[in-house]
Amino acid sequence: MLIGLTAPYALTTGALVTLGTAVIGGLTNLLWLLPSTRKIKEARFKLEDEGKEDSVEHKELSEQFGKIHGLSLLFNFVNF
Repeated sequence: MLIGLTAPYALTTGALVTLGTAVIGGLTNLLWLLPSTRKIKEARFKLEDEGKEDSVEHKELSEQFGKIHGLSLLFNFVNF
């Protein structure tokens, strides 16, 4: 957003769409995906501390983490 607001020249529609996409992707990562992955990691660490690394719940949490982390990588790739 800072680039869009401080550009020394008028930005084209394509540049504004690109910057808007980057802002939406960044906010999605920050406000939805990051808290979700943190919550899953904490639950996994709790299970590991209890010695339940091979439990079904741990495997499900690992799969959820992989999916959400993959979405995060996708958003970052699109931003790049």
